[in-house]
Amino acid sequence: MFPRPSRVRLVASAFSLTFGTLLSVSSATFAQLPLPTPTPAPPPRTPVPAPAPTAPGTPAAQTAPTPGAAAIPRTVIKPYTEVVKGAKTQEGLFKVHRIDNRALYEIPAAAQGKEMLWVTTLAKTQTGYGYGGTEVQNRVVRWEKREDKILLRGVGYELRTQENGGLKRSLERSSVEPILQVFDVLAYAPDKSPVIDVTALFTTEVPEFSAKRVLNAGAVDARRSFLEKVRPFPRNIEV
Repeated sequence: MFPRPSRVRLVASAFSLTFGTLLSVSSATFAQLPLPTPTPAPPPRTPVPAPAPTAPGTPAAQTAPTPGAAAIPRTVIKPYTEVVKGAKTQEGLFKVHRIDNRALYEIPAAAQGKEMLWVTTLAKTQTGYGYGGTEVQNRVVRWEKREDKILLRGVGYELRTQENGGLKRSLERSSVEPILQVFDVLAYAPDKSPVIDVTALFTTEVPEFSAKRVLNAGAVDARRSFLEKVRPFPRNIEV
């Protein structure tokens, strides 16, 4: 069972993201997407001759690195005091740090892996774009830590069983929880809670939570979207 989600007020042309045990909201502006630009046909490939066979005992030639290829950069963990310096911090389900228009979540170990209800509703809209209070979607999510990353996974209940054994294992193999978003850990609190920046989760287009179908719009325009407020409570967070 999940607690009843709270209602949230936002400015015009905004949508709210509401969690059951976690609640979050962003103010977002939707814009029409531009028409796609035709992609030119690629130039014809030049045949590459096969390498000549080498004599036995000859060392293999070194393979040159692919131009433009680069190793995946590792996450740089900064000191906790440096990351939250100048932030307005509030306690709640998650500890929330506000720095200008950014929102940082400090996710304790007790909340990691816990199922949370996420409900998207329209708080207010422009004329001709639906009505305030309209529910857009709801889904269950969980926050999972993997090395120095936090994964936001979607949880589905389409396939489920109360039995153990082969049937349960088969269903688990057929219902892997998708990764909706990945966040770099910026720092670790003194109690080892990871700190992540979730601003883009509410000010950019995230298909799984988007209200564009209800609004008949293109996508969230990040240049005209912002976080109005963040209010953490013991069992939910309002943004």
